[in-house]
Amino acid sequence: MFIAIILLSGITVFTITMAIYSVVSGDKIVVSQRLHTIGMSSKMSVEEEKLSLPFYQRIIQPTVKKLADFLVRITPKERTNQLHNKVIAAGQPFGFGVNEWISIQALLIGLVPAIIVISSFTGIITLKKMILLIMVSVLLGIGGPRFILSSKIQRRQKEIILTLPDILDILTVSVEAGLGFDAALGKVVEKIPGVLSKEFEKVLQEIKMGRPRTEALKSMSERLGVVDLTTFIASVIQADQLGVSISGVLRIQSDQMRVRRRQRAQEKAMKAPVKMLLPMVFFIFPTIFVVLLGPSVIKMIDMFK
Repeated sequence: MFIAIILLSGITVFTITMAIYSVVSGDKIVVSQRLHTIGMSSKMSVEEEKLSLPFYQRIIQPTVKKLADFLVRITPKERTNQLHNKVIAAGQPFGFGVNEWISIQALLIGLVPAIIVISSFTGIITLKKMILLIMVSVLLGIGGPRFILSSKIQRRQKEIILTLPDILDILTVSVEAGLGFDAALGKVVEKIPGVLSKEFEKVLQEIKMGRPRTEALKSMSERLGVVDLTTFIASVIQADQLGVSISGVLRIQSDQMRVRRRQRAQEKAMKAPVKMLLPMVFFIFPTIFVVLLGPSVIKMIDMFK
């Protein structure tokens, strides 16, 4: 009987103590439990999300990224800077940065020849084919990325040269209508699509972020490397520094760009006969000779039979 009273008293004291504790700190317990639950659920969701990704994104892509970072670290700084300038001037083709291009070169120069050599030991390919494939892979690794980047740069520069006079016309009209130079650039971005319009959009974004307009324009001219655009930007910067009317400068630059475009067209027209000479000699003249001299040759053959 005494033991039962002691147990009942203990249970009562414990119940009263827990009730008081729950009343005093009940809100803290509920909040901590909910935070713990949310943390666990978010943690599980992140882990489940990672596990739900494809094998390429979970394993291969991080591995390639680490390898690319390592290759960039061991590549000479001067080479990396040159490649970076080319990639930027080319507009980052295929969305590849410097790391990706260096990885592609390393893959073609180092890894692919190693796989070819291993394949030759297994007897899959012969020695002559192995040497040929290694040479092709190394040449592609050295010259392939350079050729792609150079062609992309030339294509972008040609497009900029062709669209620059039209863009200058819009800038001139907009400024003469009362807009500021930045607002006129906004009109160009809005009305004309293309490479130069996107570059002007980057300039406007840099200006909004607090970069001086002069530095943003100089950076664009260095990034693109087009002589006509560099001349135009230098004139705009000089007019801004000297306080000259920007509309007059734009009008003069617009007229000069149209004259240069006309001169380029005339130069191409003068080069056309020289370029047509080889196709005429190797393809058109033989056909004409066959048509003109063919019947005479046939008659001569019949006479000597």
